[in-house]
Amino acid sequence: MGKNKKKKPLVSIITPHFNNTDLFEVTLKSIKEQTYKNIEHVVVDDGSRGEELIALQKLQEKYGFTLEILPENRGVSFARTTAAVKSKGEYILPLDADGDNMQNNYVERLVETAVALGSSFSPFYSDVELFGEMKQNFERPAWSVRGMLAGPGHTPTNSSLYSREAFEAVGSYDSGLGIWVDMEFWISMMLKGYKGYKVDETKFFYNIRKKSVSDHFDK
Repeated sequence: MGKNKKKKPLVSIITPHFNNTDLFEVTLKSIKEQTYKNIEHVVVDDGSRGEELIALQKLQEKYGFTLEILPENRGVSFARTTAAVKSKGEYILPLDADGDNMQNNYVERLVETAVALGSSFSPFYSDVELFGEMKQNFERPAWSVRGMLAGPGHTPTNSSLYSREAFEAVGSYDSGLGIWVDMEFWISMMLKGYKGYKVDETKFFYNIRKKSVSDHFDK
């Protein structure tokens, strides 16, 4: 008998959502078009009401993601942590609902690298292309301790793949840090002994919008 091929690990894409249904379908289409198919998508709605919530539930019917509805707005960090805890994947990939999207081989390239390098590595990230209010190719440097301490421009992106083991070692996203939450999350991972890794030949697309969290890029 031939050897059985190892099943590709489940990847949990986690998305906090709050009143973003007008942009969310761009993100959902990006997930659907991924070349890597062993994906679950967990969405945590962070207090949307009325027509927004109805529109989100219609998107759930169309795209089949798991939906958790919070009774009140608790912030993106709490929603992201809630989604990560609810998810079941061996790897976790945050992806925001405001039109952020991925090259169609993004998940596949990151997972291939993660499996090849082993459990001491997290997170995995790529270069970024900004679109929307700012258009720019944003090259991320190779991972290093010095870079991690230099500031957000040198750290992995907010939509970087990490292992469940690394998430459980850190515990949660810090809900009190605003735009610095991703940087703190990666540094916490580093302090637990994990090493990040930049993956080439793919890209993440980040929507820059005025009066949103992403607006810190123009400051």
